This record gives sequence, structure tokens and C-alpha cells, in this order.
Amino acid sequence: MQIELFTRAKKEFRNISALMLMHGILPYICLAVFSFLMRFLPLSFYGRYQITILLAYLISMFLTAFMAGIGAVWLRPSFDGLSKKVKGMGKYLIFLLGLNFFCSITYSLIHAILSMIHGSIGSGIQTVFTGNILFDGLILLYIVLLGPFFEEILFRGIILRTLDQYHRVFAILVSSMLFAMMHLNLQQGITTFFIGCFLGYVSLKENSMRIPILLHILNNLIALLMSVPILSILCLLGMFACFVGMVYLLYKYGNRISELFKQEYCTYRYGKMFFTRWTTILYIIFFVGVVMFL
Repeated sequence: MQIELFTRAKKEFRNISALMLMHGILPYICLAVFSFLMRFLPLSFYGRYQITILLAYLISMFLTAFMAGIGAVWLRPSFDGLSKKVKGMGKYLIFLLGLNFFCSITYSLIHAILSMIHGSIGSGIQTVFTGNILFDGLILLYIVLLGPFFEEILFRGIILRTLDQYHRVFAILVSSMLFAMMHLNLQQGITTFFIGCFLGYVSLKENSMRIPILLHILNNLIALLMSVPILSILCLLGMFACFVGMVYLLYKYGNRISELFKQEYCTYRYGKMFFTRWTTILYIIFFVGVVMFL
């Protein structure tokens, strides 16, 4: 029995890192195809470039989630109606926005320290609206709906639920790490790692995909509102209030959080096993290469 579990774990760990590697390479394949097709659109070079990148990423995310999710039994029951515990969404949203505020402050401190050491540094890749209706519409559709849906299916669905068979803490940390690496920049990486841990916890606690998808949508929508100067101050004040609420929730319900982690499943050195798969090593090399190139 133990030998079968060990063999299955090695195979599934390899498949997950191979899935991430495929997801990393697919955008560049799509980019090459769309770069050729977009030449025929009556848009500026910049408009064609932005739409090409967006479509390449979106289609690669869809193909990755679709191909990996074929036959996944958990996809069907997890979408059958909203959980009865959806009334707790208010607490989850407060925690999520409070976490965003905490991560923003943390990143600002890290950025200030790095700037002092290395001089002025950039803050990473940022999406901007161009004024082109087609492109801006695609950006809104991706940020608010399609991005959260496919990202949750991939990271809190396929990856998290596969790794959860072996160790719950390991599953949440690794799926969140891969989620953070996908964003390819420090600011988003810090935020998405902690948010990924939170959404992973919610997904497993509620045994639901809808709740983390909805939280992800709301999170991205609020982040979008933050880009509007008139609303940014109000959003920031609201996030600070949520941070205070998050601290209170941790104080009041902190003991209940550990209940999800009382049962663990595998005594193997799962971390070493995952990070020594050749596909994992190859993905990390690919990730480092892309980050250095960008």
C-alpha cells in the first residue's frame, strides 16, 4: 500500500509541474500564431500587440485548465449549487481585502529597502487601458470573469485537490507558490501567494469551487476600482478597515482555522519528492529564465 502511494505521488507531482510547464510555454506558441493573424486587424501596432498578448495568455489558460480537468470528478459536484455556508462570504471578503492591504504594505517596505540598496527599481509589469474599446473590453472581461474562473480551476481545483491527497499544508503552500510564480513579478507574487493560501483554505474548508471563484472575482473588481483616482482613496480606507476586521477575525476564530489541518495523509518527504521531479526543476529553470528576460 505504501509503495503504491509513493509511486502514485511521484507520478502526480511530475504531472503537476509538467502542467505548469505546459502553461508557461503555451502563451509563446499562441503568441506566435496570433502575431501573424493580428496583422490583418485595422489597429495600431500597440493595440495589436496588447490584444495578441491577452489572447495568447487567455487561450493558454483555457487549454491548460480544460485538458487537465477532463474527467475530473470533483468538477461536477463542486458546481452543483451554492454552499449553505455562503452566508459567511462577508467574513471571507473582509479577510481577503485585509490581506490585500497587508500585502501592499509588505511590498512597499520590500520595494523601499531594495530601492535603498540597488537604487530606483521598477514595480513590475502592470496592465493599462489604452482607450481602444476592443482591447479594454477584453481586459475587463479577463480581469473580472475569465481570469479568476480559469485560475481557480487550475490552482485551487486541479493542483490543490491533487496535492491535498498527500498533505494539506503542503498542498496549499505549493499551489499558492505556483500561483504566485505565474504572475512573473514581485509585487503580484507576494500578494498572490498569500491570497492563494487563503483561497486554498476556503476551497478546502467549504469543499467548494464557487466560493473561491466569487472571492477572486470580487478581489479583482476592487483592484480595478483602485485604478480610478476618485475611488482609490475610498478603496484604500475600506481595505484598511478590512485589515482591522481581519485581525479581529484571527483573534476570534484563530483556533478554528487549525481544525482543517488536524488530519494529514502522507508521512513521506513530499516536499523533497515534489521539488526533485525533473519537470519541476525544468519549470523552475523556465520561470527564472523568463523573469530574467523580462
